[in-house]
Amino acid sequence: MSWIPLPVGIENYAELIEKGYYYIDKTLLIKDLIDLKGKVNLFTRPRRFGKTLNLSMLRYFFEKSDVNPAPLFEGTKIWDAGHPYTDQMGQYPVITLSLKSLKQTDFKSAFYCLREEIAREFDRHASLVSSLESRDKQEKYNRFVKQKAAPEEYLTSLRFLSDCLYASSQTRCIILIDECDVPLENAFFHGFYPEMLSLIRSVFESALKTNDTLEFAVVTGCLRISKESIFTGLNNLSMISIMDQSYAEHFGFTQEEVDQMLRDYQLEDRREDIRKWYDGYCFGNTIESLIAGGTIIKPVHEDITYADIDTSQDYLWNFLFFTGYLKKRKQYQENGEIYMELAIPNMEVRHIYKHTVLLWFEEKIKMKDLSELYRSILDGDRKKLSEFLTEMLMETISFYDYQENYYHGFLAGLLKHFGDYIVVSNRESGSGRPDLILKYPSVRGKAVIFEIKTADSYQDLECKCDEALQQIEERHYADSLIIPLSM
Repeated sequence: MSWIPLPVGIENYAELIEKGYYYIDKTLLIKDLIDLKGKVNLFTRPRRFGKTLNLSMLRYFFEKSDVNPAPLFEGTKIWDAGHPYTDQMGQYPVITLSLKSLKQTDFKSAFYCLREEIAREFDRHASLVSSLESRDKQEKYNRFVKQKAAPEEYLTSLRFLSDCLYASSQTRCIILIDECDVPLENAFFHGFYPEMLSLIRSVFESALKTNDTLEFAVVTGCLRISKESIFTGLNNLSMISIMDQSYAEHFGFTQEEVDQMLRDYQLEDRREDIRKWYDGYCFGNTIESLIAGGTIIKPVHEDITYADIDTSQDYLWNFLFFTGYLKKRKQYQENGEIYMELAIPNMEVRHIYKHTVLLWFEEKIKMKDLSELYRSILDGDRKKLSEFLTEMLMETISFYDYQENYYHGFLAGLLKHFGDYIVVSNRESGSGRPDLILKYPSVRGKAVIFEIKTADSYQDLECKCDEALQQIEERHYADSLIIPLSM
């Protein structure tokens, strides 16, 4: 095929189609929503699984407007599905609300951004104002457009807009809400979780619970949030998480879709690289094991909330799973409880873990009193040095399969705060490159050469130490540190 640009950062379906970007057809999501007839559908998927683009697609398909949506869907899978589905194209008023921008550091600012989002949606439907039956409703509508509604009016704002759209069109509306848990996540980490929870609950409940002007709703997020009480008492809520097989092919890419994309861009030879870096979706020693390629077994808690995360390690692992930072290898049931075997999904996410753990390690070092370590090095006290390093290794996280390069980085991190001393890493000295040299800027100070070895067993440690000492001597690592005496 001729070159087709990839839609990097494009989340608007019409823009993607009209400008000829590469598109993996997910339009059969429309068919499943029509066939399965869920009233309120909550899709929980990790970030970057196409949730926003799918909601945009739904809006352009279902929304009644002056623009014919047919050209956007001709040749797609939903078009080929025929009249029972295409007959519903352009037949409904649609309310869309994105909460992904609600990431402010205080409740007042976050509420302001929510008011802006709501005002934008009211303004998008402003042509209906003249059709409202009473002056009071028209004035109330205009208050939302101008962001001058009273705070309590925003609690039922989506329900009011839904009622107005029905009054104008005599057709029930479709409500699309994107990233519903972003404001809750942000509020949890910035200390105003109860206020935001109360606000979002009121907005959602009024629009989605016992709303006779609602045709159906689609809500997306990362966590299943029924326990948040956002949907309290909602009997017609369908929750579709990454644990469910239904709708699975509509979010993210299937293997067949990835293979086709690689063929289209003549990149079939990079299939294995792509799989390692991006495939994989369908603390302490545990993090160690995961980064090294191992797995962990954890019980499933689908109803976790942000407030639960730091109350239990199991909740934390579930949070990482549902947000896409762990994948499920297998699942089984034991004593009435569901368990999952979890692993890091791919190299991209493994890189995130390593980077995060290294930052954590550096912060931990800064808080540690290292004076005992430094004294033991300068005094040549091997016993104290061994005890201190052992303690540090027990307190921190070691990974990289316990390779030499991990211990190299571990020791270099400890030594870089060593007062006025200079740490030299893998610098040529003599006829080789010692792992680390610690030296004082002045020739009158001390210098220490570190050659690092790893042993397969405790019994091999002495042998490895002898091997390191022999290497230092044979390769003359100390030559660059010795100042010859003048005659």
